[in-house]
Amino acid sequence: MMAQESRAAARRMLLDGLRRFMVGPFDENEVISERAFDRYHTGFLAPVGQDIDMEEDEQDAGEETGGGSNDDGFMVLANMKRQSAMGMTFQVEASCPEILLRARWGVYEPMDSNEEKDKWKRRACSGEILVSKGQRKVEKNYSGVRISARNRDTENVRMVTVSVVNNKPNVWDKNTDNNIYQVVLETEAPDGSPVFVSRHPSAYMHDEEFWSYELIYSNTRQFAVGHGCSVDWKEVNPHRGKKVWTEWIPEAEVFKASTKVLQDRQFLLLDSLVFWNRERVCNELEEIPQAYLSWIERQKGKVRDIVKNFAESHKPHLEEAAGRNLEKCRHATERIREGIKILRTDDRAWNAFRLANEAMAVSMRKSRPDLEPEWRAFQLAFILLALPSTVDEGHPDRALLDLLWFPTGG
Repeated sequence: MMAQESRAAARRMLLDGLRRFMVGPFDENEVISERAFDRYHTGFLAPVGQDIDMEEDEQDAGEETGGGSNDDGFMVLANMKRQSAMGMTFQVEASCPEILLRARWGVYEPMDSNEEKDKWKRRACSGEILVSKGQRKVEKNYSGVRISARNRDTENVRMVTVSVVNNKPNVWDKNTDNNIYQVVLETEAPDGSPVFVSRHPSAYMHDEEFWSYELIYSNTRQFAVGHGCSVDWKEVNPHRGKKVWTEWIPEAEVFKASTKVLQDRQFLLLDSLVFWNRERVCNELEEIPQAYLSWIERQKGKVRDIVKNFAESHKPHLEEAAGRNLEKCRHATERIREGIKILRTDDRAWNAFRLANEAMAVSMRKSRPDLEPEWRAFQLAFILLALPSTVDEGHPDRALLDLLWFPTGG
């Protein structure tokens, strides 16, 4: 447990350091010896400095937030190379009376004294607005920094788009830096109640890969989408959140995939595949497709419980995605079994298989002399799956490019 906590602390230290160096600040009231623009490389907004094409902005807003025009005119600015705006869109329950929006940023001003010549001091700035139900648009201006929010009512939820735009004068000289740095937007209910509702996809989305991901990541919900930035949130359950905020450097914990499948099986040892007789090897290898098929049946049994948590209009898409995925898995099972059958009947394939394992065993012993050469189950399954189309140039699977991908963390 201590080692695990130590690794987690090291990752946190690395990420915090990255944010300090890339976004800043090192200190709330820091004094730096160069322009902030030269020190910090993300997380800042430049002055607008140009007119906004409202027609283009409305198109972008419709694509990213689910429809409707956006008279704030910030979408184009949020997606420009010289970014002047950022924001996010989220959903709250229709009955939510009001939400509190806070913004924080820093400005860097030249110091006057001779001793501090060519140095810049950070000044922390902030602003907030209260967005009430029924208000179409709310905005405030803080010394050229505009904070705004816009409500759009739908059937069961209220969609809210919030933004920060740097409307300061577009002036750049040795004594002026009108960029705003370390910009953060955060929002919550004034009483801290979980009013944020997870976003659901459109039932009219006809993208097989999209619905496959909805199924696979069914335990993960999206509470907001960023515009010119990323977002994060604090959720109380998969359907409700209590706080949403913007992030310039997003983070996510990715769990390691386990290779602990069919552990301690003797047929995973390379020496067994080299020295056992042909019949024993092939008989033992049959456990691989059988174990895979058992896993497939267990996943099939989970589909109903997963799908029942989605809207009725989404269920057909998810059931179809589950059917497609399971059928692909069954096809892979048959390809593995076909590979074993070839080892039983094709002398050249059998001899090549044995020689390959013998060569790999020699190589593994050189690189890891203290460990007995051993396959992981997924590696051996991949070899068997690819064997039929490797041996037979006229095989239908010859047209496939099989990719073995495994998240090793390396």
